[in-house]
Amino acid sequence: MLTLEAITLDNIRYEPLAATSWCATATISTALMAPVILWPQLRSHLPSQLAPYPDPCSDYPNTRDIPLLYWNKVSQQQPLSILAVAHHKRQQQSKDVRLLLKDLLKKLNITDHLDDSAFPYRLSNSGYYVCFSHSDDHTQRFSKQVNSSPRFEYKLQSKVAVAISLRCAIGIDIETQLVAWPTVQRYYHANELLILATLPQSQRDITAKYLWQLKESMIKIHNAKLAQGLGIDYSAIIPVLKSKLSATGLASHPVKSTLTATHSTSIINEIEVGKTSYQLAILAEQQTLVVF
Repeated sequence: MLTLEAITLDNIRYEPLAATSWCATATISTALMAPVILWPQLRSHLPSQLAPYPDPCSDYPNTRDIPLLYWNKVSQQQPLSILAVAHHKRQQQSKDVRLLLKDLLKKLNITDHLDDSAFPYRLSNSGYYVCFSHSDDHTQRFSKQVNSSPRFEYKLQSKVAVAISLRCAIGIDIETQLVAWPTVQRYYHANELLILATLPQSQRDITAKYLWQLKESMIKIHNAKLAQGLGIDYSAIIPVLKSKLSATGLASHPVKSTLTATHSTSIINEIEVGKTSYQLAILAEQQTLVVF
C-alpha cells in the first residue's frame, strides 16, 4: 500500500511590497512511502507515455499522483483517466497555495477567509485581492528499511507563492526554470522578439523568463486567455526589466544564480500597461515576480 504523508511548508519567506500589499513564498514538501514490491504492479498499469520509467528511482514525472494511479488501477482495476490524474494534481496544488495563504494571514494577524467564487479572488471581509502561483513538482528519493522490508521514500517538493493587496487586483508568478527559446518565439510579440534577439543568450534567456512571469501575472489580474495574454506586446518594459535584473545580479547568469542574487527584492515603480499604472516586484531569490 502507498501512503501520502503530511504536507509541510518549508523555507517560508514573507515580503512586504507596499503598505497594503504582501506576498509569501514557500517550499511544499510531501513524504510518500511505497514498498518496492508494488512498483511492478503499478508500472504494468501505467499509460503508455509513462510506462518507460523502469523503477521507483526513475524520474517519474507525476510522483504525487502515484496514490491515485495505484488505487485506480491496482486495487480497484478501473480505467485510468489522464484527466482524472490532472484534476487530482490541480486539487493538490489548490490545497498547497491555500495552506500558504492561511499562514500569511496568520502572520499579518488577519482573520478572514477566501472567496474564490469569482475572479479576481478576494478575502471576504477585508476585501484584499488574492493571487496564487505554484511550480511543478520534483522528487527526491532514497531507499530505507522498515521492519526488515525495503521501501523507497519519496519527498515531493514544489514551490508555491501567494500575494495579497488591498489596492487593486494583484498577479504573481513563480518559475523555477527558464522558458525554452522556441516557446518564446512561438508566443511572444514580434516587437519583444526583436529586442530579445539583440541580447547575449544568457541575458536573453533570463529576461525572457521574467517577461514570461510578467505576462502570466497580467493574465491572472485580467483573467485572460493564456495564448492571448502571452502575445500582448510588453516590449516597452523590457529595458526597465533588464536594468532591474542587472541590479539583482541576474542579467548575465542562469536561473541558478537566483540563489546568490545580490538583492532579494527589487521594486519597479509605475510601469505603464495600456492606460493603467502598476508596480512590479522581482523577488530574485524566490524566483518570483509580482504585479500590483
